[in-house]
Amino acid sequence: MVISSEKVKQFEIEPRLVIVIPTRNRLNELKLLVKDISSLEGKLPEVVFIDSSDIPIQKQDIEIKEFKVIYSRLKSAAHQRNLALKLLYREPEFVTVTHLLFLDDDVRIEANYIEGLLTRLSEDSYLIGVAPQVNEEQSRLSLIEDKFAGRLLPGAINVSSSRVLPDAKVDWLIGCSLWDFNKLKKQQFYFEGDFLGQSIFEDVIFSSRTRQLGGVLGVSKEHLQHNLSPIERPRTKELMSDWVMHRYRYIDIFGRSKLTFFFVNSLMLIRQLINLLDKQRIASLKGLVYGNLRILRSL
Repeated sequence: MVISSEKVKQFEIEPRLVIVIPTRNRLNELKLLVKDISSLEGKLPEVVFIDSSDIPIQKQDIEIKEFKVIYSRLKSAAHQRNLALKLLYREPEFVTVTHLLFLDDDVRIEANYIEGLLTRLSEDSYLIGVAPQVNEEQSRLSLIEDKFAGRLLPGAINVSSSRVLPDAKVDWLIGCSLWDFNKLKKQQFYFEGDFLGQSIFEDVIFSSRTRQLGGVLGVSKEHLQHNLSPIERPRTKELMSDWVMHRYRYIDIFGRSKLTFFFVNSLMLIRQLINLLDKQRIASLKGLVYGNLRILRSL
């Protein structure tokens, strides 16, 4: 990836950036993102698509020059990202890659999006990753998000890191994030490859692992539009159940208090019970109960 000449002086070497995009059955959304990538300022970056679609995407579907398509049989965003990481870590053709950008297939970006993130990452040598503000059609800023944006609270409650104002060091980054690849490959970090489907909470665990090598920053200036495609998006019950299970994985990996975890889950169950007239709350309650039962069965 080549950025404007006035920015290059901020880097020791000219950045080489690779974009990784996991995708599944969202060709129309993917084409819109590809259009945005082709409109980026400067030389176009290299792109790696990890495709698990029922009907594989074809090269003629992608209107950019430098890209690879890797096919995955497993329906898992985390596994798809890991396939790309293995390629970048191991293949000689990628030895000079300096930065890695993950994008979902249903997002839209502006022409100066990558340049802005690269510039912000270069301004602090301690940083290992940065992520933008996220605009979502269904999103609303809660009081907790306003006060604790990007934080990981007791019980592994991950508060959204996509609404950080102003720029702030955070505990975790969303999946659509930019990473210093030279730092990542020192220990060859991976996602939880057995997290299936949307792989919720994979970004929290990945960020927590990488923070031993540098800080992560929520950037307020750069924005990403997340259109939340309904295709291949899990139902609320399934999403909430997986969130509970994957939070427990975090507790287990990093040695956090299991007592606190179950106490926080109990408070969440009580909160959902108070709001049973809301259909969305009912689905969340079912997911919470099912997730906790799955954990108890595994003990």
